[in-house]
Amino acid sequence: MKIIIAHKHFYRRDGSTTYLFDLIDLLKEHGHEVIPFAMQHPSNERTPWSKYFVSFIDFEHPTGLREKIHVAMRMIYSHEAKRTFESLVREVKPDIVHIQNIYHQISPSILDVCRKYHIPVVQTVNDYKLICPNYKLFCSGKIETLCKGGMFYREVFNRCTKRSFFASVLTAIEMYIHKWMHIYDKGVNYWIAPSKAVKDLLVEYGMPKTRIVTMYYPLDTTMIAPATTVGSYLLCYGRLSEEKGFDTAIRAMKVLRDYRLKIAGVGPQQEYLKQLCIKEGISDRVDFLGFVKGIALKKLVRQSALVLMPSIWYEVLGYSMTEAMAMGKAVLGARIGGIAEVLDMIDNRLLFIPGDYSDMAKKAQILLSNPHVSQQLGQKSRSWVQKNLFPLDHYNKLMELYKKAIKSQKKP
Repeated sequence: MKIIIAHKHFYRRDGSTTYLFDLIDLLKEHGHEVIPFAMQHPSNERTPWSKYFVSFIDFEHPTGLREKIHVAMRMIYSHEAKRTFESLVREVKPDIVHIQNIYHQISPSILDVCRKYHIPVVQTVNDYKLICPNYKLFCSGKIETLCKGGMFYREVFNRCTKRSFFASVLTAIEMYIHKWMHIYDKGVNYWIAPSKAVKDLLVEYGMPKTRIVTMYYPLDTTMIAPATTVGSYLLCYGRLSEEKGFDTAIRAMKVLRDYRLKIAGVGPQQEYLKQLCIKEGISDRVDFLGFVKGIALKKLVRQSALVLMPSIWYEVLGYSMTEAMAMGKAVLGARIGGIAEVLDMIDNRLLFIPGDYSDMAKKAQILLSNPHVSQQLGQKSRSWVQKNLFPLDHYNKLMELYKKAIKSQKKP
């Protein structure tokens, strides 16, 4: 098959791009021709197809009224992306288009090209942008359901997007226009949810159940050796942002007095979390390691006693958790979203009430006091990954969906 994969980023920066490149490799391994479509960026991987990429634009820091207007127009409907994507389609003549995070930098304008040329489309849903203007279903420190029923204007009053009135107005307008145009509903044949938790939320917010398929992100464990010992510290890693709940882990350390906590990552809450450690009197037992990746991160995970996933939003299904599980580490996670879905299948002792530091500390203490139990749960976690995230199974399910989408695509 010839498969165009569209994602606004073409470099590794988060879980969605990890899946992007894993998917490209998986499809190429089975003989398919994969053609990327993304936004121009200095960090992009090299590809001969970059001549078709849409021009770079800084959505985070637009300067001046003119650039803000340009940003607004492009995120709603990018004529440039539509034009360059059509040129790519005319040259490649793809069998199918697989889109991922195309919001804002690319926009769903490319779906009109697919409809014009009767090309089937599947979309992997890596977040909640299809049902929530700010991607997260999370605002002002808690889960929010303001936009349920398509009432996106409610998010404006709460400044749910970047806590900015202007940004919230813009994303609400974007959602109303896309809903009015039925652009995703008409342009996408099937959606792929990375967990049943995601599918359930999409359906709850009005998306068609029959067109959503659950597929966990694949993970190859053949090159990941399991940890052989239980280490001496607790570990949290990821983006230091409000919805990740790192403050819960820090407060739990008030109870877990005999242990250290290591935090790997950077983000907007970094200074707040450091000040919280000082306030709680535990700064001498919490280490902020900054951004850690690759071999250094794997070493951190392997040498930990317990990996913590304290998210307080509907986590889709993070690679951070499944990679730790693949190393045979016990992961203690919040009972919410994809975290709860997976860990509950392994052992409910690995779950605690979201945001409840005392419950986290209680569950952690049991595992820390019984390293043999922790090790057994780690082994069980690795087995779950091997059974449920096997790349070949993901490939076969994807091929079935591609063929189904191609068959269902109506031509004149």
